[in-house]
Amino acid sequence: MEIAKIIERSVKVIVKMYLWLLALCIAVNVLARWIASVHLSAVDEMKLLGALMLSSVVAYFVWRYRHPRPMRKTGRQGAERVPQMPRSGGEA
Repeated sequence: MEIAKIIERSVKVIVKMYLWLLALCIAVNVLARWIASVHLSAVDEMKLLGALMLSSVVAYFVWRYRHPRPMRKTGRQGAERVPQMPRSGGEA
């Protein structure tokens, strides 16, 4: 693979990661400003935080259910290759 293609792919990955992180920061900022503007009591804030944490855990388990781990194949028993005699006839 050419160096230019490797650099191009690396730049694309870095730009995508930057844009995802930027979008995540904006979303968290919007959510934080909305929560601050609502003026919830301390108990209501804890309930909201608990609901967000619970929804995160539920989303994780839904994702794990939809994307199960592939079954591992059992390893081979014994050697993987047939031993061969040295080319020099075994003499050093």
